[in-house]
Amino acid sequence: MRVLIVAYYYPPINSGGSARPLAMAKHLTRLGHEVSVLTQSYRRPDILEGGELRVYDPSHNRDRVGAGAIAWLSRRLLSAGVNLAGGYHSIYSAWKARVLAHADRLIASARPEVVPATYPPVEDLEIGLALGERFGVPLVADFRDGLLFEPIERERIRRHRGVEQHYRRIERAVAERAAAVVTVFPSLTAYFREAHGRGDAVTITNGFDPEDFAGLPRSGLLDPSACNIVHAGRFAGSYGGRDVRPLMDALTRLLDQGRAPARDLRLHLIGELTACERRGFRALAGRGLVIEHGLQPRPRTLAAQTEADALLLLTGSDQPGSAPGKLFEYLGAGRPILGLTAGSFAAEIILGTRTGWTVDPGDPEAIADMLVSVANGRPPPGFAPDSERTRASSRDRQIAQLGAVLREVASSNSPESRVVEDVPPRTSR
Repeated sequence: MRVLIVAYYYPPINSGGSARPLAMAKHLTRLGHEVSVLTQSYRRPDILEGGELRVYDPSHNRDRVGAGAIAWLSRRLLSAGVNLAGGYHSIYSAWKARVLAHADRLIASARPEVVPATYPPVEDLEIGLALGERFGVPLVADFRDGLLFEPIERERIRRHRGVEQHYRRIERAVAERAAAVVTVFPSLTAYFREAHGRGDAVTITNGFDPEDFAGLPRSGLLDPSACNIVHAGRFAGSYGGRDVRPLMDALTRLLDQGRAPARDLRLHLIGELTACERRGFRALAGRGLVIEHGLQPRPRTLAAQTEADALLLLTGSDQPGSAPGKLFEYLGAGRPILGLTAGSFAAEIILGTRTGWTVDPGDPEAIADMLVSVANGRPPPGFAPDSERTRASSRDRQIAQLGAVLREVASSNSPESRVVEDVPPRTSR
């Protein structure tokens, strides 16, 4: 089966958003499918043939210096102005326009039988809808996050009526025209079933790839004499609903109240922090409790996760249905997970796989108590990993489920099935 994945977020972009389409391409190919990926390029010329179909993005999203910075700012201001005026525009609009301008050549190269398009950004879905309308290729809409349900762009939607209206149109069009709808968490699947009548919507969560953890070198980041708790990735990123202040408060209480654990506690932050987060952690870093490592090569980050005494996960209180991709990477690392996630789908996974403990992300005292108990070697009961449940979250199993969905869609859209569907019913004489 020939598959064309539409995914703006794809290497060389190194983010949680690129991990899922990258896994799709890898494991669908291993399952015997012929896979092409339609994605961005920040350099000319366009690449319109081969396994990676790269269309130049003139936004300068990755070139924000000199003339590139001016071009990027100009496009950001254009988007802001159009949105304030009640219309819709985004930093990805120019890329989408270039993709659709090359649509004939892209389709001729990939000859897809099915097109999975993964949100975010919404332009991926728009491209999938346009290709379906122009070429009759069935769309499989893959939602890594909610567009209107527990949206990651909550503030943008709230501020701009035109953005909300545009997103409603796109979500309605996807619900009506997509051959299949896939989401990464059950409450989002339930939303499509109930709000849009898509009883066929399915959940295929994110996952981890065991191969990523094979043969890793030592990270060199952790202190073997201390209790090392690692947080990898971003706290906020594109979604600002994860409140890190209760964690900061919990750490401050440990120091101010003299509740020093038997082993020196170190919280290692590996990844990008916002300016506000850096300011908030500055005093704790100065007192030796927090160590900021910044962005690190992926193998080094994974190695640090496998070496940690515990892995810290924080979810947003207003996005309880989601489970960050980082959680599944933690499952692959095999170390205890300290989830500031109580009441969320992420907490269900942690408790269901018995891979860690969860506390209320807004309760500094509970967070402090958990940190001390882990550092003292007396954590609460519950860490007894269920290997089979954990293995169910591996990428190969998850993409095998997706492959079954794609095969069903392609089969339903095959010429043979269309011929059968187009035959008029017999009438009795």
